[in-house]
Amino acid sequence: MRLLSTLLISFFCLSIFLSTACHRQKTEQEKMYTIVMEIHDNVMPEMSTIQRLKRQLKAIDTSLVKTPNYPSILTHLNALENADEGMMSWMAEFSNPTPETDEATALTYLKNEKDRITKVRDQMLESIASAKKALKEAENATLINPSSTK
Repeated sequence: MRLLSTLLISFFCLSIFLSTACHRQKTEQEKMYTIVMEIHDNVMPEMSTIQRLKRQLKAIDTSLVKTPNYPSILTHLNALENADEGMMSWMAEFSNPTPETDEATALTYLKNEKDRITKVRDQMLESIASAKKALKEAENATLINPSSTK
């Protein structure tokens, strides 16, 4: 009985040791990749907001818009379009470094990609906020055809 108890305790200790030994720490490269993807994943849902805002801005009845306001609408449309294109370009160009990639090279690449996706995020959020403000102003000025914004 004592032998069985010793074996069970030994087996239990060995299994705990092996299970903790198998949990390796994330490398700096893996951590940086996670950060880059979190930024992307947090802002990606805003792509649908950009599309909706572009439709709403295009629905403004330009015949009612006074000349000074029309360039503003085009400016907001262009900002939304640039933000949309920025995300699409980033996604097309991004490539997670392979395990064979030198750690320092991969880390440098991912840090640069973090900077790029942060700029894309900021561009998206700024263009969205600006377009929403412009739509609110246009709505207040009754420049939008109410049936076209729903």
